Amino acid sequence: MALLELDDIEFAYGNGLVALRNVSLRAEPGEFVCIVGPSGCGKSTLLDLIDGLAKISHGQISIGGKPVFGPGPDRAVVFQAASLLPWRTVAGNISFALEATKREELRRETNEQRRDRVARLVALVGLNGFEGYFPGALSGGMRQRVNLARALSVEPDILLMDEPFANLDAQTRDLMQVELLRVWNESRRTVIFVTHSIQEAVFLGDRVLVMSGRPGTVVRDIKIDIPRPRIADKRRGPEYTAYEEDIGREIAGHVKLVSESPSQ
Repeated sequence: MALLELDDIEFAYGNGLVALRNVSLRAEPGEFVCIVGPSGCGKSTLLDLIDGLAKISHGQISIGGKPVFGPGPDRAVVFQAASLLPWRTVAGNISFALEATKREELRRETNEQRRDRVARLVALVGLNGFEGYFPGALSGGMRQRVNLARALSVEPDILLMDEPFANLDAQTRDLMQVELLRVWNESRRTVIFVTHSIQEAVFLGDRVLVMSGRPGTVVRDIKIDIPRPRIADKRRGPEYTAYEEDIGREIAGHVKLVSESPSQ
């Protein structure tokens, strides 16, 4: 059984505008799935629906065979902005998620167990020595590492990532992609990763789902048949480029179809 299942999802705004239609997808335990598509196709809205922050108009979303009716401790989100609490340190921001979690087994942990958990997460995201630093003293990449550690702290089954590296400079973004794969390889959470970067999607994903223009739907499900571990120095090699060009043509075709469609 797939861990995450979306069956014939539709979502419309209150004004009747249909953002998503006939969206179906599956994600297996431990799978890294990237989603790309034209601007405004509903990628971020899709993550909101999976997280339970918005209500579907039609269809069903299931996790582990159970329908999703709202937010739950089996999911965590990493947004584009780190949104850390400025008055809390690195360790304090990670601890905050544990203080707020609804997972009873985590709420029952002793203070010493919680400190150990935070220490392991700090090490996992490569921030040893920065536990006592406040967000204002950290670089953008470091803040996103804290953001990732905070999300992982509650042991979600599914990690939803919405353009988490979009605000970073190119060099830092490349570094964070490599670091994310390292962390994912150790944690093996199921990841649903939304991005505008085709190159990023191909480098990170086991599969890349391509969405059409609004109303968004999944038009291609492409398995990225490049062995892991992915080697950063080769991410601009021909095996990656072939996938990127294929996906780019697919997206461009749907942008053209939308632009040429008659106005309503």
